[in-house]
Amino acid sequence: MKIIDKCLKKSPVDLEKKIRKLLKVIPEEDLVDLDSIILLDEPQKKYMDAQGLYWEKYKLQPARVEIYIDNIYGEYGFRKILLPFGGSLLLAKVLFHELGHHYRHRTHGVSKRENENFAEQYKKKYIRKAFHNYWYFFLRPFKPIINWFIPDKPQV
Repeated sequence: MKIIDKCLKKSPVDLEKKIRKLLKVIPEEDLVDLDSIILLDEPQKKYMDAQGLYWEKYKLQPARVEIYIDNIYGEYGFRKILLPFGGSLLLAKVLFHELGHHYRHRTHGVSKRENENFAEQYKKKYIRKAFHNYWYFFLRPFKPIINWFIPDKPQV
């Protein structure tokens, strides 16, 4: 799968490397038919509040995920990216949520009505897998502080 960085602002960290590391916890069969993950500074005006979007395959356009870096890291921008755990967690929340939409689209038996709930459950499952070591050995006592600092934002 391709990871395409179309951000105009240069990141102080290798976002492609972070995404590849996060993708290691996702089973390969969940990524079948997903052509690319595209990193952009911000979305079109229609989706201004979105942190990420999943685009299903349509005619000649392949299925893809778009991730909007400015909307994920907000006003503090790349300072949050530099946090070893926090920066990755913010990115993982959006990435895994959008991959949940892709997986839901490929599986039968999940109604469109349950789409967001399914994507949220998928995200939580793989957040636990990706951050197992951080969570259980170091950060669990700080859960209330982390939840306050990095609140869940609805994703499209």
